[in-house]
Amino acid sequence: MGKKSRSKATHARKPPPPPVDPLDAVHAAATTPAWLVATRDDAVAVKLLETLERAVAKLPRTSPPIPGPTDESRAALYAWAKDNGCACEHIKLESFEDGQTRVVAASNIKENDVVISVPAALHLRATDNDPMGVAAFARTHNLDATLALALRLCAEAVADDSFWIHYVRCLPSTYDVPTFWAWEDVARLRGSASFRRACMSRCAAARSFVLVSRSLGEEASSALSLDYERWRWALGAVQTRQNSLGGALALVPLWDMCNHGEDAGASRLAEDGSLVLMTTGVAGGEEVRMDYGDRSAANFLLHSGFVPPPSLREGADTATVDVAL
Repeated sequence: MGKKSRSKATHARKPPPPPVDPLDAVHAAATTPAWLVATRDDAVAVKLLETLERAVAKLPRTSPPIPGPTDESRAALYAWAKDNGCACEHIKLESFEDGQTRVVAASNIKENDVVISVPAALHLRATDNDPMGVAAFARTHNLDATLALALRLCAEAVADDSFWIHYVRCLPSTYDVPTFWAWEDVARLRGSASFRRACMSRCAAARSFVLVSRSLGEEASSALSLDYERWRWALGAVQTRQNSLGGALALVPLWDMCNHGEDAGASRLAEDGSLVLMTTGVAGGEEVRMDYGDRSAANFLLHSGFVPPPSLREGADTATVDVAL
């Protein structure tokens, strides 16, 4: 009986799966229909947000960090504003202990005096045509007004010859809004409507980054140094500072550096388009503030990063954020 021949089975190895595009992963995590359930279920929101955070963490970092304001950049901003028609002789810019900027009265300012008047030419609007074509791009791709303004800010940040470069260099490097909060801070809101809104805010930021990046393409995104960190920074600036002026969203240098104060200064749009801040009276050396309006405690927390004392906002929905405080 002859020797049986043995044949070795040849098992063809399966090729490794193709690498997942980081943008695809973020898009999948940010657009899953399960987010609809997350608006009503904290446990689902937690799980989805953890998946999204892991996907975002794998995105490449390509932009240089935003340095934040310095004494030199504040002086340059003030000089630029004054040289371009801003009435700002009653104020000066100073640094908080944390390095951020505050507006201070240079001398005693009487009630109903004009503190700052910022001409329309200094307002940064996404609807105005620009050398980098952001306005045209936003119109072509039907970008939401907030996203268009954030993209315009990104464009101005990389242009050393930008008309607004001194303003951009005085903007904070980070913002106390949900897209910048540590996960532990977001989790402190669990059990409130504000928790789910904070989760949705982080989701929306990631989703909009994918939308804008894909619409721009790799070359244009690279020219703008557009990565998620830069996009998050621009969204934070717009979210905390934008105002609707004459039907368009705008960032207003100097004026938007005034912090909130209950029953403090009020603003009006002059006939020539200038944004004017009036005051209730400020002593020299004291901080110039303005009233951010009749907003709920949750709105202040999620869009400005702080909550005024409850006694100052009768009827505000402070209960929705008490769990976190």
